[in-house]
Amino acid sequence: MELQFCNALEPQQSPQICTDGKEGAIITWMDYREIGGYAHIYAQRVDSTGSTNWTNNGIVICNAFEFQQFPKICSDGQGGALITWQR
Repeated sequence: MELQFCNALEPQQSPQICTDGKEGAIITWMDYREIGGYAHIYAQRVDSTGSTNWTNNGIVICNAFEFQQFPKICSDGQGGALITWQR
């Protein structure tokens, strides 16, 4: 099964995934959709049926000025996740 969690026009890179503890997953990635060519961090929750649960093309985690890159993710044990990245 192929799953598309983001179809924004600009590139997405460095996806990371972890369980949400509820038979789904949370995915985070670097995304270049913002004007200016900088990478920002986005995330999306996917349930056990493969349906995305958050805003179309994911939610912004960090879109501060300049680059945010190389996200890492782990479950928080309560249905969410902890996401870190480099600046």
